[in-house]
Amino acid sequence: MFPLLGGKLQLIDVNDGFLSLMLLSGEIKDLKIPDGDLGREMVKKFHEGEEIMVSVLKAVGEEHAVDFKIITK
Repeated sequence: MFPLLGGKLQLIDVNDGFLSLMLLSGEIKDLKIPDGDLGREMVKKFHEGEEIMVSVLKAVGEEHAVDFKIITK
């Protein structure tokens, strides 16, 4: 069994097939936009001006965006 780590990070930009996510430290992490409907919907909502939190799963040295939630204003 291997450890699974995860977290929610704020989406601050979308560019060249990558999501730019802000870490709690203020640093920026770029992750590949997920394939399929998840990635398309995430990018669409971001371009519509929604504030988005992205759920990131980390396992075996890889990180992937696995879900997102619109931040209620």
